Parts: sequence; C-alpha cells; structure tokens
Amino acid sequence: MFSQLLYSHRRRRALSQEDLARRAGLTARSIRNLEVGSVRTPRPGTVRRLADGLALDGADRERFESAAVATYLGDRAVEVGPVALPL
Repeated sequence: MFSQLLYSHRRRRALSQEDLARRAGLTARSIRNLEVGSVRTPRPGTVRRLADGLALDGADRERFESAAVATYLGDRAVEVGPVALPL
C-alpha cells in the first residue's frame, strides 16, 4: 500500500513529515494525510515530488510510483511493472 511505503521510506531516511514536506514542496498536513491513507488517490505530480523529496531512483522509484497506481486501482489492481506517470 502506498501510505505504508511512503511512511517506510520517510522513516528510513530519518525525515520528519515537516522535513519531507519542505523537500517535496508540500505541506506537512499533506504528508500526514497520505501516510494515514485519508488521501486515496495521490496526484501524479504529488507522487513525483515525494519521490524526488525522498531521493528515490531506479527500482525504488518504480515501486513507489507503482504503489500509488495500485492504491488508486484498489481491488482492480493487478501486478504492475514500471509506470509512466503523466506530466
């Protein structure tokens, strides 16, 4: 699930929600809402900004972006590979 993956990456990098918010150009409230799952469908731009703020690249970034899509699809989710988010 995207919310758990976001939390895990943030904690692994020893960032507070406020730190990540600053790095990603978002609000701490947005980070909080994404981590608790109250935002079910993060926007593609938000996902990219979070991935940048977390300094994700390669396979980690692909898994992160795919998790956002899978969360959006819910029960309709299937195994997804790399995802190209729209600009």
